[in-house]
Amino acid sequence: MISRRLATLVNALLFLYLTSFVAAEDLAAEALSAEDLVAEDLFAEDLVTEGPSSLRGARKHSVKDAKSSQGNFYVLPTTDTSTVSGSPVTGLYTKKVEAYKVEIEWNWGTGAIAGYYILRNGAAIAAVKDKKYKDENVQSGTRYTYFVQSYDSTGAVLGSSASILITTTDITPPSNPPNLQTSYIGENLLTLEWDDSIDDLGVKGYNIYRNDAFLKGGITDTSYVDSGLQPLTTYRYSVRAFDDYNNVSGPTTIQVRTVDKTPPSKPSNLQAHSVGEHQVSLQWAASTDNVRVSSYSIFRDDQKIVEGVTGTSYTDTGLDLLKTYRYYVRATDGYNASENSDSIEVTTIDRTRPNKPSNLKLVDVSGSHTTFQWTASSDNVGITGYRIYRDNIMIYTVTDTIYRDSGAAHSTTYSYYVKAFDAAGNESEGSEILEITTSDGTPPSKPTHLRLGA
Repeated sequence: MISRRLATLVNALLFLYLTSFVAAEDLAAEALSAEDLVAEDLFAEDLVTEGPSSLRGARKHSVKDAKSSQGNFYVLPTTDTSTVSGSPVTGLYTKKVEAYKVEIEWNWGTGAIAGYYILRNGAAIAAVKDKKYKDENVQSGTRYTYFVQSYDSTGAVLGSSASILITTTDITPPSNPPNLQTSYIGENLLTLEWDDSIDDLGVKGYNIYRNDAFLKGGITDTSYVDSGLQPLTTYRYSVRAFDDYNNVSGPTTIQVRTVDKTPPSKPSNLQAHSVGEHQVSLQWAASTDNVRVSSYSIFRDDQKIVEGVTGTSYTDTGLDLLKTYRYYVRATDGYNASENSDSIEVTTIDRTRPNKPSNLKLVDVSGSHTTFQWTASSDNVGITGYRIYRDNIMIYTVTDTIYRDSGAAHSTTYSYYVKAFDAAGNESEGSEILEITTSDGTPPSKPTHLRLGA
């Protein structure tokens, strides 16, 4: 009877010791009564190594409990060797850390050690006999504090290790960088911007890819300036976030086309290649551009008359005769226009010959003097005058349609014809040829021996 009462007393004391360390969230759990426990059931070597915190039953050589939402047996004080009497547990270290598993080991403490309590974040999660423990009830990328308490055959704590901080391996990648866009696009550079990615432990940085090739890594900001690009070129950019465990997010991708902001050089050496009555042919030296010159626009009297000219010459038609026009040329690359070329003034000219004079005829011959006339010529603009040819030599210019030649010799035959001309210098064909023989310039001698007839 005494032995039975003693066992009951020991059970009650041990029950009070264990339940004094129950976490606040487990106090409402149903506890075992002292009468349900027997001394022989509490050997340290039979304590379970894992399970929730509310004790539910007793079996020979083991203590088990029902699973609770916290997943702990009971909570022991989160003290280290400074607050626990007895010999400490030394050399606690991390053997292996994975995403969902932590392995720890330690050195033996001194004294009558029956086993060790394993405490995680201040809560006892297991009791073991070996100097190592494998915790497989952890989450990836999570920080945990572990320490170990040695206990004797009665379950009393003998000593405690110092605590160690362990972070399980993170295998969760950050979210894809959101809202990737360009804040500036130039000819040779552009600026990418995006919003922060989200990660369970924090984003360490970003990697930039251009056309699927790695471009820049370790960007800690949420923007990047890429330079050395070509104008009017399409590039494909991707941004990936990464964390301290080199978990890399999926890519966020954008396509960007650079622009051209450099105008071509202005066309030079503009000149009139040929000029007609109703048209002007222009030509100039080609412009240069950082990409290419696509075309030229032609301006007449400050009005654009044509665009999209791909060569370096242009003929302007439909002009007025003998009118002065001012021309200049402007180059474009499809995005930017050059300065205007130096301007030139061009006057259309008259290339039409007058009609030849007609009805050339003799009016009078008096000694060496000859007089002849003709019918007036016609012209598209107007007749300026006539040129008189004698024996194929021009001898005089007149504005009328009659001419008196006083430079001929007596008793000589001459061939005459006439050509009309206009203000532009266009000369008509020659008229019909008129041959004229001048008279003898010596009068007969006077009659002599004048007498009356019979």
